[in-house]
Parts: sequence; C-alpha cells; structure tokens
Amino acid sequence: MVFNFRRSFFLKIPWRMCSLIMLVLFFYELYIKFYPPLPPILAGLFVSLLFDAMARAKVEIQAGQILIDVGILATLTIPLEIVERIDLVDHLFLQGVGIRACGRGEIGIITNWGKAVRLHLTTRHRLNLFHLLPLSFERIRLSLEDPGRFIEATRHYLREVGKGSR
Repeated sequence: MVFNFRRSFFLKIPWRMCSLIMLVLFFYELYIKFYPPLPPILAGLFVSLLFDAMARAKVEIQAGQILIDVGILATLTIPLEIVERIDLVDHLFLQGVGIRACGRGEIGIITNWGKAVRLHLTTRHRLNLFHLLPLSFERIRLSLEDPGRFIEATRHYLREVGKGSR
C-alpha cells in the first residue's frame, strides 16, 4: 500500500518546471559568460529540487517493512518487527515542515502541519539525510494525507507479523 504525504500550498507548485528553468538559466549564463547570477541560480535550483523531493515523498507498506522515500533527501526502511506502537499526534505550525529533529529521540518528515502519525520503535533507527548525514531516532512523525488509513494498514500488518494490535 502506498501513502502520500499531505501537501501544503508550496508543495503544489510544479517544482520540476522551476528546476528546469533554473538549469536553462544556469547554462545560458555560462554560455554568455556572465557569471554574477550563477550563485543565486544554483541556490534556486537546489531549493527547487528539495521542494520537488518533498512534494513527491511517499510511504509504502510491504512485506514486513515500511519504506519511506523522500527522493534526494532520504530513503528509509523500517522493519515492522521493531514498531512498538503507532499513534496520532498534532504537529503544530510553529514546529515547522521538512525533515525535523523534534527532540527526545524523535524526528519528523513533515510536509504540512496538522495531524501526523507517530511510530514508536523498540530500538534506535537511523535516517541518512541527503544519504550522508545520519540522524538517530526512536520515534518518527509522518504527515500523511490519510493518517487513519495508514494506522489501520500498519496495525493490520503488525497483526500479520505477530505483534498484535498497538
């Protein structure tokens, strides 16, 4: 089962089109040998690629594991055997969006504020931000479009692997 992240207004902008425009501008500036605008163009390209990755983020439950794919930002696999509990929490506007360190061993992959699913794990797990920088956590928040359906599906899979209803 595939679950999408809830998208805020900023994630509904066609970021791939913005990336393409930035790339064309970058090569055009190189071609005409006018270099001062290159750093802002590269920064814009980087930001648009990050927003595109968040806009295309998804979570998939399959074969005893939860796969979280956030493109160039991170890819994470959580075995269902280490999921201790799952619940619904409020993620406030002031807590921000993105890949967040929420404190006390908790991280979040948040695309919008509101209800978020929180997975409690039995052991510490690791997410590699940009596939390089390790973030260790025991709990993870996910701001999914349909958190109730995700919780139901996860509990169903937990029952299949013999962990009961949590």
